[in-house]
Amino acid sequence: MVLGYRNDALASQREEKEAIEQFLKVISDKRRLEIIELLKQSNRYAGELAQLLMLTPAAINYHTNLLIDLNLIRITRMDSRIYYVLDTERLAALMDQTKSLLLR
Repeated sequence: MVLGYRNDALASQREEKEAIEQFLKVISDKRRLEIIELLKQSNRYAGELAQLLMLTPAAINYHTNLLIDLNLIRITRMDSRIYYVLDTERLAALMDQTKSLLLR
């Protein structure tokens, strides 16, 4: 029983470290940080992000997909447009996990 619990705890720690590693990789790109900053201000659609960041729609799609995979942003449909919405709670949780791991 104790060994099973220990294995579960180790697996959980490994998963947490992998999630933090992926988070750090994703936010290490300045374009994705800029997208996060813009989405903190308000929800935006892809064309608006492309114009503000002077990127192609394909580049916006690439960067937002990485953020979506981490559940940092989600998509919502309004007025026949698809908007990106920052999940500030998820961002805060990943930041807290990172801080906890690095400062243990």
